[in-house]
Amino acid sequence: MTTILLYIGTIATSCAQSAFTKQNTRTGDGSAESAATFNLFKAVAVFAVLLLIFLFDRSWNMATIGWGAVYGTLLTVSMITGYNALKTGPMALTSMIVSFSLLIPYVYGILFLHEKPKAVQVAGLAMFVVSLLLINWEKLRGSSDVQKNAAESGAAKPQKMTGRWALFVASTMIVNGFCSIVQKGHQTVYPGAYTSWFMAVAGFTACILFLVRFVWQKNKVQLKASGAVKYGILSGATNGISNLILLVLAATENASILYPVVSAGIMLSVFAVGRLVFKEKMSWLQTAGFVVGLLAIVMLKAL
Repeated sequence: MTTILLYIGTIATSCAQSAFTKQNTRTGDGSAESAATFNLFKAVAVFAVLLLIFLFDRSWNMATIGWGAVYGTLLTVSMITGYNALKTGPMALTSMIVSFSLLIPYVYGILFLHEKPKAVQVAGLAMFVVSLLLINWEKLRGSSDVQKNAAESGAAKPQKMTGRWALFVASTMIVNGFCSIVQKGHQTVYPGAYTSWFMAVAGFTACILFLVRFVWQKNKVQLKASGAVKYGILSGATNGISNLILLVLAATENASILYPVVSAGIMLSVFAVGRLVFKEKMSWLQTAGFVVGLLAIVMLKAL
């Protein structure tokens, strides 16, 4: 029963951190100061939770500081591009496409670590391509019959996929992929060791970088209507808690079960929240692409 609750906990908190980010982009004033305030307090909250992880396991070494600092720098960039991706596009599709960042460490493993992908992972890669084609089919054709039909019938239109959104999503996916490579590199050098120190340094690095960025841009903290402080803390705390629970599960659960189940759970919960809470609409082709993408993620996570 405890294990099931932990699974639900990491899925729910991971979904919540995306939802709080999306909510801030919807209720905020859209200013650069609001975004900077949100990211600063999110980084502080993430670091606070990661510090708790370190306090429970204080094993460390000097080299891990470098690995953690690089990871923290990439994490900072990911938080900025991810915020803008959620601001300019739908939460469900954004989260799903960003999840395909795992393709980058796969390619890295094949090219540099001489790993051999399983047949199920190759099939997952093919499904990923199909998913992207379905999601972008209407845009590739240069028109959207679905949106025309929706307009004629008075139904709500699916949210439009813009080039700006695609740029932010692609950037977030790529940066997250390199985050995974850094994690993989650290664990290759120190198998199963110093993970708490690695995460604590990463959180501290992100905190410092966001603080420097905030001061450099001469931003003012948005304490009023934007709610940037509140949503930043909530998003960061849930992100950190999700990582904490995942670390607990990883110590006891089979990876071939843990990661596919968690990935599928997060995608389904994000889809539900996007539809029910934020009233996001998808065309039939985009919905089909989401389903195919969900299956692809589960297959790619199979170890």
